[in-house]
Amino acid sequence: MCIRDRIVDLVARRLKLQVVDKKSLEHYLVTHGISEESVERYDEKKPGFWDLFSLDRDRYYHYLKASILDAVCEGDHIVVGRGAPVFLAGIPGILHLRIVAPTETRVLRIMEQNSCDEQHARKLLHQSDHNRAGYYHVFFNADWDAPELYDMVVNTATLAPETVADTIHAVLQSSSFRENSEATQKRITEMATSQRILTRILFEEQIPLRFASVDVTDEVVTIGGAVNIDTDIQRCKKIAAETEGIREVVTEIVNVPETYEGPYM
Repeated sequence: MCIRDRIVDLVARRLKLQVVDKKSLEHYLVTHGISEESVERYDEKKPGFWDLFSLDRDRYYHYLKASILDAVCEGDHIVVGRGAPVFLAGIPGILHLRIVAPTETRVLRIMEQNSCDEQHARKLLHQSDHNRAGYYHVFFNADWDAPELYDMVVNTATLAPETVADTIHAVLQSSSFRENSEATQKRITEMATSQRILTRILFEEQIPLRFASVDVTDEVVTIGGAVNIDTDIQRCKKIAAETEGIREVVTEIVNVPETYEGPYM
């Protein structure tokens, strides 16, 4: 078990938390039509050039967010990577943690875990960091290494997993975190509802809503984007209005006809 997984396991057992990781996400994604091959292709990896234009990649991205948000709606969880520090940023009561170690320490750990030589370990380390950096850049337009994404950065070369787990436990049990629990749950629920509406519009009903955006705040949903026909605007409104917990729908969708019939300059 790697150091990160050891820390996750310690914190999960101490606080009785469920873990959202590759295994649990894969089950959700596959049940929503994402193939196991696609999960393996995109999971914390930098997509290839042609993947940038792939509907399959977009589907993975949106259902990934939906799966994480649906999970944390059910209660406190530990989310391992997958861009969570980016799209869960700014929500009170969520601790964003980065686990680091010097390169030489990481190389030695990889050599031990994989029973390989130093050259191969360095290659694996470079590929892993390259993939994660590319994943954050392509899917979230963010710098994976940016310290401002995280509330805590811990160096496991000097801090044992037990010490890190103790520190996390103390922070999460502090009054500043506990007093935000109601606001945290409210915002997470709103974000999950937003993502649920968005995935239904784009992938279940397959409405061609370009530049799509959905936001739910205080039971009011605002939908933005562009379509070619007015009936698609009405379809989006209907989907949002049918969603549980929504009392008002605001549309900022622009109708842009495919053909231009006005004067030419």
